[in-house]
Amino acid sequence: MMPLKNINPLSPISMNIHRPSTRASLPLWQAVILLLAAFLPNAGLAGGVVANCTESDLNAALANAGTVTFACDGTITITSTKTIATNTTLDASGHSITISGGNSVRVFQVNSNVTLTLLNLAIASGRSTNAGGIYVTNAATLIASNCTFVGNNAVGSNGVAGSNGSYGVNNGGNGTAGGAGTAALGGAVYSAGTVSLTRCVFQANTAVGGNAGNGGTGGPSDGTGGTGGNGGNGGVGEAGAVYSASTINATNCTFLANTCQGGTPGNGGAGGSIS
Repeated sequence: MMPLKNINPLSPISMNIHRPSTRASLPLWQAVILLLAAFLPNAGLAGGVVANCTESDLNAALANAGTVTFACDGTITITSTKTIATNTTLDASGHSITISGGNSVRVFQVNSNVTLTLLNLAIASGRSTNAGGIYVTNAATLIASNCTFVGNNAVGSNGVAGSNGSYGVNNGGNGTAGGAGTAALGGAVYSAGTVSLTRCVFQANTAVGGNAGNGGTGGPSDGTGGTGGNGGNGGVGEAGAVYSASTINATNCTFLANTCQGGTPGNGGAGGSIS
């Protein structure tokens, strides 16, 4: 397993909040606007509430960006990856929420120059070639606190088998080599950007490289049979939990039974037969 890179404790964050003064002569509506400007700088992003634990409700809430909250408990199984293109926070405080890829799709992709913040929820059963749970693109940011990542899988694609050699009167054609399996990186998270994790649990996530294709069989001949093709190389499997090509900060996180495994190499093709 490839070790996490640049693991550093999160630095404490200090924040100064400026409260504009108001004069007694200000009308109430103006005072309200000033307060909103001071405390809700992103008020234009309305966010949404997931009233029912369904994919359609989640889609509707995400469409508003901003802060998404939940008024239900349960598992939301999605059928398509949710692409985050605007700064978004999903806050499941007070509820038990799991967002599942149903072992068929990646759960989230975070676009460049966008921050996705996850609070108090679980990301489960996502599946893709890299990052079954969350793919953090270049210059994107993932912040997760009190979250669980469980049973997500990165699975590389299998290589194709080589072609068989053709018949030749004197010499059979050679079989071609099998294709290599593709790499699988980051069972739960793949990051080319920035990841900050606090009190998160990563459990039973996997990265498995693709199996290679077998070499093609050598072609038959009345003279000399063709040579069988070589088997391909199995794909690399790295980082069952988190693969980071950039910066990751993790504080008080737990990693349990995450695994990675390379793909099986292909077998060489048999030599061609002689008639």
